[in-house]
Amino acid sequence: MKRYGWRRFAPAGVWTLLLLVLTSLPKMPTPDLGFNAQDKLFHLLAYAVFAWLWLRGLTADHSRPVAPTVWMVIGGGLLYAAFDELHQEWIPGRFADIGDWMADAAGILLAAGLFYWLHRKTKTIQQKVSNTSER
Repeated sequence: MKRYGWRRFAPAGVWTLLLLVLTSLPKMPTPDLGFNAQDKLFHLLAYAVFAWLWLRGLTADHSRPVAPTVWMVIGGGLLYAAFDELHQEWIPGRFADIGDWMADAAGILLAAGLFYWLHRKTKTIQQKVSNTSER
């Protein structure tokens, strides 16, 4: 790891701790978006950010292959989301909900898929530019 390599993981670590802290508080009021399943949207977005930040941190120095890293973040993210839901059973005003975990999983999968797709797209463009400049 480079001298200041830890800085690339700071946003992901802070976000991970923020999720744990917020889900450790008794039920918090959320903004009303005008539809019933809005909490699922919040879960999806929170865990999409979680996955994106971890993928960004783990691949920032280009020393890791992206595909296995994506699978690692998906697996680790699903486990963390399950832990996060289960720990809420002991928080007053909260409960573990499989629907919330499924929304978390959807956010992780969405971010991971988008990250991988963008990586492949960028790599293809770089190869085309490289091939053009070699001529």
